[in-house]
This record gives sequence, C-alpha cells and structure tokens, in this order.
Amino acid sequence: MSIQSRLNPSFSGCKIFLLVMIVLILTGNLFRYADRAPQRAYSDFRVYYEGGKRFLAKENIYSRPDPTVPPYKYSPVFAMGMALFALFDLFEASLLFWVVNFLALIGCLVVSAKLANTNSLTLRQRFILYFLVILFSSRFILQVFDHGQVSLIMLFLVLWGLSLAREHRPIPAALALGGSMMIKYMSVIFVPYFFIRQRFRLAIGVIFGGVVLILIPMIYVGVDQMIVYLKAWLPYIHKTGLADELSWYNYKNQSIFAVGLRFLWAGCPYPVFHFALSWPQTIVIASIAGLLIYGVALWPRKKMTSNIENCDIGLLLLCMALFNPNSWFVNFVVFIFVYMFLGNYLIRTHFRDKITGVLVLITFMLASVPSESLVGNYWESLIEQYSSIGWSALLLAVALIRLKFSRLLDNE
Repeated sequence: MSIQSRLNPSFSGCKIFLLVMIVLILTGNLFRYADRAPQRAYSDFRVYYEGGKRFLAKENIYSRPDPTVPPYKYSPVFAMGMALFALFDLFEASLLFWVVNFLALIGCLVVSAKLANTNSLTLRQRFILYFLVILFSSRFILQVFDHGQVSLIMLFLVLWGLSLAREHRPIPAALALGGSMMIKYMSVIFVPYFFIRQRFRLAIGVIFGGVVLILIPMIYVGVDQMIVYLKAWLPYIHKTGLADELSWYNYKNQSIFAVGLRFLWAGCPYPVFHFALSWPQTIVIASIAGLLIYGVALWPRKKMTSNIENCDIGLLLLCMALFNPNSWFVNFVVFIFVYMFLGNYLIRTHFRDKITGVLVLITFMLASVPSESLVGNYWESLIEQYSSIGWSALLLAVALIRLKFSRLLDNE
C-alpha cells in the first residue's frame, strides 16, 4: 500500500471508481459507435480509410473513384498513417480508430492539466475539474467520435508539442507540432508565435520537421508518385474547401468569417438580422477582428509566466478554430484546453473572479446546451444560424485577453 493510500484511505477507492467509470464509458460509447457508424457510412473516417487504401496501392490519393465518398484533402503522410488502418476491413478499422481517438482524448485531458498547472489541486478538485471540462466540451468531443474525425488526435499533438517545448525539448516538440500540421494545417499559426518569443530553434524545427514529414511517404510510393501528390495536395485543399463559397456561410460553419457573413453580408440567406455589406467588405472586417485576437496572443507582457503563456496558448488554439474557413463543430475541441486552464484558475481562486466565471458559463450555455438531443433539430439549426459556437469562442477569447493583461494571474 502506498504512503498516500495509508494517509488517505479514500484515495485508492477514488482511483478504482475512476477506472471503472472510464471502462464503462469506453465500452458503452464503443458499442454506440459500432451501431451508428455503418448507418452513417462511417462519415469522415471513410475518407481517411479510402485515402489509406489508395496509398497502399500507390494510387493517386486525391483521385475520387467513388463519388459517394467525400474527397480526401489531407497530407500524403497522413494517408501513410491511415494505411495501417486500411490493412483491416472498414468496420474493424473504424473501431480501432475510435480507440485511438479515445486515447487521444485522454491525452488531451492529461496534457492540458499539465500545461494548466493543476498539480496543487486536491484529488476532489481535479475530479470536479475533469468532469466540468468533459461536460462543457462534450458536444464537440461526441461530434469527433460520431464522425470518426481526427481533430482530437491533431489537438493532442499540438498540446504534447507545447508541453515538450515548455520542458525545453525542441526536437520532439517540433516533430509533434509538425505532425499536427500534416493533419490540419491551422496549427501553423504557432510558428510566428515562437519567432516573436525568440524561440528560433523551435520555430525552425517545426518548419523543418514539417518538410521532413511531407517527404517521408516518398520512401514507399517513389519520387514520381510523390510529385503527383505534392502537385495535387494544396490546390485540392483550395478547390474542395477554400473555393467553396457555400461552405463559408453554411450555418454549421462557426468560423469568424462565417459569423461575419451571417451578420454583415447582404446576401445572407438565413433569417438573421444582418447589415448590407458586400462579401469582400465582410471578409475584411472579419479578418481584422481575427488579426486583433491573434495580435494579442503574439504580444508579450513584460512579466511572462506559465499562466500568461497559457492565455496565449488558449488564444492561439481558439484562432486555429476561428480562422479555419470551414470550421465545423469538430474544430472546437480546442475548448478542452481553454476550459481546463480557466477552470483550474477559477477553482484555485475559489471562484472570486465572477466575470470570468460568468463568461465561461455563458459559453457553455451557447455552445453545448443547444444540441439536437436537448432542444431538437429545429432549434439547434436556428441557434446555429446565429453563430452560437462562434460567439462562444469569441467570449472565451475575451476572458483570456482580460486575464492576460490584468493582474489577476500575477500571484498565481
């Protein structure tokens, strides 16, 4: 029996209870996914799986032989990783990928807690914090699992890279962050941050690591096929995402550009009160608003502490979601870290900061409560047209900016 267990008899019981709960949740959700995935044609996972199959066959991963499957627009090295799943049949591979996503979720929670400096919390406080973070982020977490998406894996790589960077381990940190860029390119926004913070080895390492990862598939597919991949990759991202104007203002899109288009653009088709600005004017205004948030994250304070740095990390993660022109719900799993950091701060200060507490509660009410399972499909769609998740991200950004430039964190 450990010393901690002898001093606190409930410690071992709490650990056993948590382990049992994790196993039950894992088992229950895995059966739920196994039942729903075939009915949904395996959603986004089918795209990754088909990309992996074509990679194994050394075919063009950006071709679309089956028009019923959405186009693959990720990097060649990601297709190489998905080739491991393509060794199994589709159903088995989807279950394996679900388990990987679950492990990525655990990793996101653990690394977020480490970055947020939760060590001083009691076991009971940590249990409450983890519960609230999962509850407040549950809508986005479930979206990732249900759609077989990759956002949790990408987020874990970003957080792990940042944790390694804080431990002054630039090489593995650069590989982790470079790997995240190979899944979803928006994590590239951390590179200017590292340059401004004069962490040149890390910034250059991320760029170099990304280049190395891009070229690794050439070992298997050969130079000629790799050239085909590279010529198709970036243009295909533009063609299937950036050039699709309908997706920019779709009500499921919660990017800062979508928020602007639904409230400012004259051509908005939704019953939302909006101004009569042109498309270019709206995009410029949204871009300026986004750059202001990004600029605040890049702007250093004279006294930089780990908590001030956590404000920056939270803002940059929110920028990753807000700046993506096609920012669907799954992109907002970045809320995991933001809620972990703000929740830890509120618990440690005994909820004395009422403004931050209210902002966090409002974001939960806006982002997670209006789900189909709680309010029905009609109200969910209507509330999403008013950009409830996008506004939640902006309110969380306000909370982080306020903390960064106040003295509330100075003694933390």
